[in-house]
Amino acid sequence: TTPKVGTALDGAGPFTLFAPNAAAFTALGTPPSGQALTDVLLYHAVPGAPVYAATALALTSPLTATTALTGKTLEVNAEGTPTGVTVKDSTATKANVVGTNVFTANGVIHVVDKVLIPAP
Repeated sequence: TTPKVGTALDGAGPFTLFAPNAAAFTALGTPPSGQALTDVLLYHAVPGAPVYAATALALTSPLTATTALTGKTLEVNAEGTPTGVTVKDSTATKANVVGTNVFTANGVIHVVDKVLIPAP
């Protein structure tokens, strides 16, 4: 069974969290609910060594990151976007990182312009 979001992110960490901005949630339309919402939120969290902006910008090939949603991965890549970093989920549209390196007690947060959707 999938852990609750708060429980997953309250741990010692560290974590990298790709947090969608308000416009990303608006563009999504009707948000998922129940377990589907929990899965989507866990999909935005990457446990383990934090992926800082400088690390992502220096990538010469995509970085596959295992998320807090069991068995699901994201792909982080340095590309020619405003901040130079994208995140690929299971859809054809990549998320652009629009804010970087918000430091927390147990990791780092990067703001993205899309809600990341895991494959079913």
